[in-house]
Amino acid sequence: MLRFISLFLINVTLIRSRSQKEINLEQSKQKILLIDDDKTLCEVLGEELEQENYNVSCTFSGKEGLSRLALDTYNLVILDYNMPEMDGYEVLVQVKKTFPTLPVMIITGDADIELQKKFVDMGANEFVKKPFEFEEFLTRVRQCILKY
Repeated sequence: MLRFISLFLINVTLIRSRSQKEINLEQSKQKILLIDDDKTLCEVLGEELEQENYNVSCTFSGKEGLSRLALDTYNLVILDYNMPEMDGYEVLVQVKKTFPTLPVMIITGDADIELQKKFVDMGANEFVKKPFEFEEFLTRVRQCILKY
């Protein structure tokens, strides 16, 4: 009986290990473009997402983000609303015009209901209010990539 329990536990451990490896492998294929003029936030979020095995590119302006989108393929765009030169709404309009099925997550400190409706009507898939807990943010990133 003890031998059976030991073999069972080893098998469960191997299955869990394989499952985690498969999840990590899937995530490593996912490319995220993070567009935020707050360089510190962009770099911190980028590092945290990379620890979760996502491939993250950071840009610090809407124009730079759109240029990057033209050069590479991404599974998700995470976009700040308040940016100089070109705000997040203008970027979203361009992204959805060119890549209508690409999921976009908006992050902002300005999260009134009218602004949320405006972004959702334009095609944003997620809307996250700053400040946020990283685990909640990560859950929304995963959902956004899997769902869209």
